[in-house]
Amino acid sequence: MGDPKAPPPVKKKGPGVLLVLTALGLLAASLYVVAAFVPVVSCVPCEGTGVLKKVAEETKGTCEPCKGTGVLKQVYNDPKTGKIGMLGGECPPCGGTGSVKKLGTVGGECPPCKGKGRITLLQKFNIAPLDPSKIPLPDLQK
Repeated sequence: MGDPKAPPPVKKKGPGVLLVLTALGLLAASLYVVAAFVPVVSCVPCEGTGVLKKVAEETKGTCEPCKGTGVLKQVYNDPKTGKIGMLGGECPPCGGTGSVKKLGTVGGECPPCKGKGRITLLQKFNIAPLDPSKIPLPDLQK
């Protein structure tokens, strides 16, 4: 057999629970940093070029203030008499036509990706980034 003076054999243990939880926490933090700050997804509006293309065609849409009638109606309440009246006149935004020109896309730097051609995962899925000021920190001065 073995030497009677030798210590008993030690069973090998796996990593501790705290070590595993720390590793998972660091992995989650690194995944968040990549999702929030590293632009990895191609920008859809500029198709990954970083520059918006100019659209020459101007489409017309219904004027919202007058709802396409060309006449802007305003309801008023006279405080002296207590009567309710209505004023009508030519709609200033559309000039009485009932339709307004929609603005086309202007060429230049793409606003979502700021000219880089790529956006972050948080921007793609419209997730607000984590605000570090809202994370409660323990008071270490106690």
